[in-house]
Amino acid sequence: MRRRALWELGVALVLVPVATLAGLRVNTSPSLPRGLYRQVPLNGRPLARGDLVLACPPLPAALLARARGYLPPGPCPGEVEPLGKVVLAIAGDGVELGTEGVSVDGRLVPRSRPLARDGRGRPLQSLVGRRYTLAAGEVWLFSPRHPRSFDSRVFGPVSGKAVRGRLVPLWVEDAGFRMRKSEGSR
Repeated sequence: MRRRALWELGVALVLVPVATLAGLRVNTSPSLPRGLYRQVPLNGRPLARGDLVLACPPLPAALLARARGYLPPGPCPGEVEPLGKVVLAIAGDGVELGTEGVSVDGRLVPRSRPLARDGRGRPLQSLVGRRYTLAAGEVWLFSPRHPRSFDSRVFGPVSGKAVRGRLVPLWVEDAGFRMRKSEGSR
């Protein structure tokens, strides 16, 4: 475990300054498979369920993330780094948060139980009992890999304008990771 952490730190220190310039991103968060991704522009293509994206959290969530150390400093409003997440729902989809998890158009999403507290026991805003019909330009962000991920279960829908681009995995530790093919991955 210690060797892995040192490897991740080494990759981040070597690649991050270069990677940012080339549209490359290094992910060390458990929310997505760890590894190297290429950020590609949206190019006017609408976001779709299953797209892997890089997005800024809403400002109140960004301020919470910054204050609690969930996200490092970065270019998003609230001065945090954008999040890498999967688009779970898009405009017109019905999203409901129950104690068992998130339902999209009546279907319960596995491993989506909302969080009452963060990993250090601090309370999080509860959206349990809320129902959303996503408006034009809104998306619901989710991490299917990590049940404690900081995503829309904590802060609700996100404006599509907050999405900085799609992410295409170039080299990730989980070769079995599957997602919808994005425009830039052909």
